[in-house]
Amino acid sequence: MKRMAVIILIVVCISSAFISVADSYEDQFSEAVLMDAFEKGRSLVIANILSVQKKKAQHGAFYYYKVNVVHPVILGDLLNEDLQEPVELFAGASYGDTLGKGETYALFITKDAPFFFCWAHRDNMQRINLKNKQEVSTFISKAEQVYAKTSIRKFRDTEAGDTPTLPNIPVELRKICDTFRKKEENRAKLAKTIYQSEMGSRPDESKRWSSDRIYLPPKILFSRSQVLHLLGKPTLKIGRTYCWFCGIDDTSSPKYVGMLTGTFDQDENLIRLIYNRDKILKWQK
Repeated sequence: MKRMAVIILIVVCISSAFISVADSYEDQFSEAVLMDAFEKGRSLVIANILSVQKKKAQHGAFYYYKVNVVHPVILGDLLNEDLQEPVELFAGASYGDTLGKGETYALFITKDAPFFFCWAHRDNMQRINLKNKQEVSTFISKAEQVYAKTSIRKFRDTEAGDTPTLPNIPVELRKICDTFRKKEENRAKLAKTIYQSEMGSRPDESKRWSSDRIYLPPKILFSRSQVLHLLGKPTLKIGRTYCWFCGIDDTSSPKYVGMLTGTFDQDENLIRLIYNRDKILKWQK
């Protein structure tokens, strides 16, 4: 009887461990978590951790993980060629001991600039056993099913269509957009003019004390197809946000690059168009 009791106890402990792992798995990648991350433009990958590095910054330090992506589960706005070589992921200031070197995890990531990747949704990650083919297959299948139901998938799959009818905008603004579209670099001044026009967004002065900078929609309603017709193909896409590289912004020292950034809602209407600057190393080799 004692022997049988011991066997039963062992079985119960093992079962409890599996249930605990399953519950953790569901918490980390529940349908709600997956849906939220996908709608925010995240990509989902299974990656092996090659190394972690702590880099000093002006105020403290930041962590970076070098990873090898072994399974691009949901590419999102990433391209296959983005993941052919090991990728360095920015991990912020307090996540340096979260991922174990040599371990494999399911992670959300984003490509925030041509040469700058981020580990996103950092509280949602899960160690993956690649030897367990069923586990990997089940995980990928679930992610694909959730992604298929998202509005961001439809947004990405929708073609821009034929040449759209443009709203009533000043002739001079149309000429500036035409010049901007035909140039690929050295167009920071043009971008600033576009941002300062009725096509750009103004800061919401009623919320000036908010910790997040809030911008109002442009005074004129623009659809995504109209914006693409005016500004041309974006340099980078992150979900519903498009970025147009503008070249060197020579109004600052050290030098930064300029970006014109537009964000669209679920109806594909432009809800924000702003000009900002970024570190040149993120955009140029």
